Amino acid sequence: MIQLLEDTAATLEYYAPESRPSSATVALFKPGSTTSTASGSATLGSWSTTVSTVTNQTTIEVASSANLRAGRRYWLAASDGWGSPFTISEIDGTTVTISHRLPGDIEATDAIHPLRFTFAIASGAVPSADRGQNWRIEWTITDTDGNVRKYREVAAVVRTIFYDACTPELVAKFVSQNYPDFAAVASYGIFADIAKDTSNKVRRRIEAAGAISNLFGDPSAFQIEVGRAALEVELSRRGLVPPGYDVAEYRNDSARNLSRAINDAMRSMTYDANNDQAIGADEVRRAFVVRAVRQ
Repeated sequence: MIQLLEDTAATLEYYAPESRPSSATVALFKPGSTTSTASGSATLGSWSTTVSTVTNQTTIEVASSANLRAGRRYWLAASDGWGSPFTISEIDGTTVTISHRLPGDIEATDAIHPLRFTFAIASGAVPSADRGQNWRIEWTITDTDGNVRKYREVAAVVRTIFYDACTPELVAKFVSQNYPDFAAVASYGIFADIAKDTSNKVRRRIEAAGAISNLFGDPSAFQIEVGRAALEVELSRRGLVPPGYDVAEYRNDSARNLSRAINDAMRSMTYDANNDQAIGADEVRRAFVVRAVRQ
């Protein structure tokens, strides 16, 4: 879910997911409303660059890297007709590392185009009077073949941001300590991708439990045990399991550990249930211990 700070200007961004885009319009709506609080044409870069040399299918040289950024997605238009989105993991001069192999073979003279749309919204589009969940962002994208597709994102207008439970730095540290062979060949983009999926996993679990993530008093509590537990789940999904463990059993244990860590964190913090910026006595959560004795 996208978080927009109330009464604060922001820039929306969106990556066209299916084909090379040529233009887009966007509209932001309050819950239940058919009248947008902001709308207009989104901005897409007009630049392009070409592949000059292919070292291997994940490392290429480009004519210019001036408009490229690690962690962002782009469209590769192959000279033999196929195309695909891809993510850049690292950039060193004009040497570009791609996060994974693409479905076709990259060749010299293939073109790289932007996928990222941006749209600026004014502070008045997200007023504090309408703070809450279930805002929607609707993107209408036209691709270079003239096909029109519509996409929707869910947003929340919030007083404070619930920041990520995991970061690329934390992923790199944990992986280096526990899976050094993988860490030795992984790039920034891979660590960033793992961190993003891990953080999203935590937020989804919180919201599946009926809570709203940004209403907890101290989001940093979700970065310690919860972030680590979620990272172990995500790494196991990608095949990284400690030696000697049964893969299925380790995944199940990791999922249980994550559920327990999230429940413990949620029980131990204040929670502004009515979103009024004042913590009442009934909004102070306390952890408790039940003593069990095996007979």
